[in-house]
Amino acid sequence: MNNQDNKTSEQSLRDQLKPFIKAWPWIILSVLFCIVASQLYLRYATKKYQATASIIIKDTQMGGGLSETGVLGDMGLFGSNFNSIENEIEILKSKRLLSNVIDHYNLTTTYSRKGNVKESDVYTNRFLNVNVLKNDSIAEFNNSITFYVKEVSDSLFGLRLQTDSKWLTKEYGEIIKIEDQSLIFSPLPYNTADSNNGDDQELSDLKISIRPNELVVQDYHSRLNVNTSGKRGSVVNLSITDVVGERAEDVLNQLIEEYNKDAINDKNIVALNTAEFIEERLNDITKDLDSVETGIESFKTNKGLTDIGVETSLDLQKVNEIESELLKVETQLSIGRSLKEFMITDIEKSVTTSGLGLNEPQLIALINNYNEVLTTYQRIGQTSTQESPVMVRLSNELSSLKRGIFSSLDSYINGLKVEQNNLLRKSNQINANISQVPNNEKTSRSVERNREVVEAIYLLLREKQETTAISLAVTAPKAKIVDSGYAPDIPVSPKPKIILLAALVLGVLIPLGLVYLKQIFYNKIESRKDLERNLPQVSILGEVPKLESDAKDRIIPNDRSVLAESFRIIRTNLQYKLGALNHDDTKVVLVTSTVKGEGKTTRSSNFKSEFTKYSVTPFLRFKLASKNL
Repeated sequence: MNNQDNKTSEQSLRDQLKPFIKAWPWIILSVLFCIVASQLYLRYATKKYQATASIIIKDTQMGGGLSETGVLGDMGLFGSNFNSIENEIEILKSKRLLSNVIDHYNLTTTYSRKGNVKESDVYTNRFLNVNVLKNDSIAEFNNSITFYVKEVSDSLFGLRLQTDSKWLTKEYGEIIKIEDQSLIFSPLPYNTADSNNGDDQELSDLKISIRPNELVVQDYHSRLNVNTSGKRGSVVNLSITDVVGERAEDVLNQLIEEYNKDAINDKNIVALNTAEFIEERLNDITKDLDSVETGIESFKTNKGLTDIGVETSLDLQKVNEIESELLKVETQLSIGRSLKEFMITDIEKSVTTSGLGLNEPQLIALINNYNEVLTTYQRIGQTSTQESPVMVRLSNELSSLKRGIFSSLDSYINGLKVEQNNLLRKSNQINANISQVPNNEKTSRSVERNREVVEAIYLLLREKQETTAISLAVTAPKAKIVDSGYAPDIPVSPKPKIILLAALVLGVLIPLGLVYLKQIFYNKIESRKDLERNLPQVSILGEVPKLESDAKDRIIPNDRSVLAESFRIIRTNLQYKLGALNHDDTKVVLVTSTVKGEGKTTRSSNFKSEFTKYSVTPFLRFKLASKNL
């Protein structure tokens, strides 16, 4: 029994695979067709190339740039965490920098040449260049401008606005207005050595499209990828895909250059404003110093003094110590007042400089924080509106920081005044005991003290001026190039191996799938095997061959045809079946089908003829009837 089941299962599997095996010619044809189609696709598909570059983002406190904490405070309270790698990546991906790159290479204007099947982009090998005049920005329009040009001579070119319009002859350098855009055309050296069909005039015909700047920026922004090579590293990888590999390389290289320019400008904002502040203060201090020196000269001349000796050296020792402390306090007080006056009078400056030589760490920290936030506010303000949430938040933060600076300055100045009063009171107490000191000594000390204060401020400003000048001269770029933009000659899309593999798989699956679908939805009975498989409980008495259209469908006496023999076999098997019923009643055999024309009448008449002629058993008396279901 098990052997019979296995045989039946094996036979069933063989029958199921037989239609798929018979379809092998179609599989071969399908595979060949798909491979040819894939080759045609690879031949004419637009190839895309990927350019890659990598840079190292250097610390913002290094590279020669003038940082806020390094120029004035010299405190080093803030590290480089403010400008993290994530922030630098967002700057690299910003549409502002991409817009600068597009303007540099004029990428809003694209050139293409039509081939036999498709259009190919032309990046360098063209005979002219088209520029949009700056006073007519294409970014103001939503629609692209398309026109066609061809080479005529060294000084002339052909122009037409539509493919079916006439060619117009124009001169290079002529300003041409197309759809409210003023364009100027300039000739370029053109190389036609790579011509294949010998038709140089056709090869020189170009299709030129000028798209809005915003659309071009969005296009390049969607294809630009910027990411880090590791979580803890500062190496940033850049990549972009383009149909022209050389253009992709230029975009990445120029993007890095624009990023460095932007970083240098940010660094120099503080340095330039600091230099301006120092220059203004030096002019004022120089005048004060000249005034003090003139006062000392006049005093000594009027009094006839050449040198005031150390007549009361012992008594003045304590006074000198107090004077030294008082000098420091007054120096700090003068610097604090000057800084406060500068912040009040120069409130419109883009960046407020920090305190020069202040000895108050908290105040210096506030000023440095204010400078950093203001620099960020100005940089983001170039691409954002004043009503944006980020700008509003930064504006509120700036106002809060400025109030804190003024409050800290007031507290610092008041504290210095208290300390100054205390020192003066001590000095007066000691001076009251030195009754022998001439009034000239007191006056001389006062004048000298003023001179020292002014001179100390002057020397400090001169030192910082030189530091600022050196920092401006040696500012280094923030991004160090590891690998410049490079696009291999092998395109990243389409991939030939994947396309060929997909064509091979489809070539096999398509015919097999069609055969499988046919097997699923085909419900006709074509052979005896179909009956035996679907109706195993029904006995089959015989098979009648299909008759040709001109063959006879009636059995005649002594007929030896295949038709006659098949009916004789059916008659014999039917007699056996009917005899097995053991009934004496007349048997009724119903011959039927689903539709007419399937042979009911032919089979009924031939059955009747056979049973009438050959039936010898009395109980095999029956009726034959034909009927449609």
